[in-house]
Amino acid sequence: MEEVSLQSSSPSSSSSSTNDEEASSSSRFSGVEKLREGDRFYKVVEKLFLGGMRRRSSAVNNAAAVGVDVVTSVQRCSYSARSMESRSKLFKAVADMTGEARGDANVRFAWYGASAEGVAEAVEHGFGKANGGGLGTGAHGLGVHLSPPHSPYGSSLLCRTNADGERHMVLCRVVLGNSERVEAGSLQCHPSSEEFDSGVDDLDNPRWYIIWSTHMNTHILPEYVVTFKTFSQPQGTKRAASTVKRPIATWLSFPRLLGEIGRSLPASNVQALMTFYDQYKEGKLSKDTFIRYIRSTVGDKLLASTIRRIRGN
Repeated sequence: MEEVSLQSSSPSSSSSSTNDEEASSSSRFSGVEKLREGDRFYKVVEKLFLGGMRRRSSAVNNAAAVGVDVVTSVQRCSYSARSMESRSKLFKAVADMTGEARGDANVRFAWYGASAEGVAEAVEHGFGKANGGGLGTGAHGLGVHLSPPHSPYGSSLLCRTNADGERHMVLCRVVLGNSERVEAGSLQCHPSSEEFDSGVDDLDNPRWYIIWSTHMNTHILPEYVVTFKTFSQPQGTKRAASTVKRPIATWLSFPRLLGEIGRSLPASNVQALMTFYDQYKEGKLSKDTFIRYIRSTVGDKLLASTIRRIRGN
């Protein structure tokens, strides 16, 4: 299995390991439990998602074309209900049978992107149709397309932004078994022979896993729903941290924090932070969302060291 530190959160144990405090009535989908930010699985999933999205951003010369992503919630699929428990048991049985037949079930984590309605359907009832249509001629056959765990960007393109500016993705486990290469634009809709179980766009460095429609409700198991926002990187902003005159009345004023952080960041990042700070002051961003944006842009290590330095003065 691919090295992602979530194996201990198997569906059979997830519901029993979640305290009632961690669940929230504000969960956006049925059959899920909203995790607190301090929950260790929240942190692992958030780090996996943001790390993959940042790698994409760093590969693009114009960062404004990509934007900055902020996770607003992580919800864990609960398999305590009888119907959900049966999906978990079926997935395990398929993995066991594939492992016996192939020598390795090749179980991986993967990202599934869709509209909020598509995510709700997949989590609550199962996958109803392939999602490759959203990729046009870039689709590799007529199956469910999922991106590898460390490369969520591809699946994020299949998401739809809701009225709150949020998108949703599902971190799933998939049984790949033996994979075959499927060309872009192919109309293939099932394994080409009994030797194969799934498809990929590239055997050595896949960007897409393709689970055929005949297998989509036996070889894919939703685990976590990640809700996120993407903020455009502002360009042409000439304000510097030192120009902010009105500090927020908190234990640590944002202007001072941003001024200190700005010494360790590129000018473009400082400009972006200041623009989003203005949006926060104007009430266009909540405090929690603004703090998440700071963490996403700066990183927890630099943020923590800066706060310690300010406290020491």
